[in-house]
Amino acid sequence: LNRHLLSHSDEFRFKCHRCPAKYKTKHALGAHLDRHDGNRRKQCEYCPAKFYCAATLQKHRRIHTGEKPYVCQECNKGFTGKHNLKVHMKVHGKHLIVKRNAENDVTI
Repeated sequence: LNRHLLSHSDEFRFKCHRCPAKYKTKHALGAHLDRHDGNRRKQCEYCPAKFYCAATLQKHRRIHTGEKPYVCQECNKGFTGKHNLKVHMKVHGKHLIVKRNAENDVTI
């Protein structure tokens, strides 16, 4: 949540010690530093796409695998991302509320 709140700030508190780059979050700076250190992008095993962030690669894989972990409780339609489900919920005149439990299951 804190990382998300920082993304709305205009303050770039995290500075790279190797170049003039500045970032809003420590996570973004870490990804940038990986590039300096030669930690190259992670390759999708299904296509030529490459990503610096493992989480982004995981989300991208859903395009190929058809995995749709976000399911509408009104009509059972599945979505690859939370944002897509949130937009879809407007069709039903509802707002999406997502909670994750200890097993990382999604409750709406």
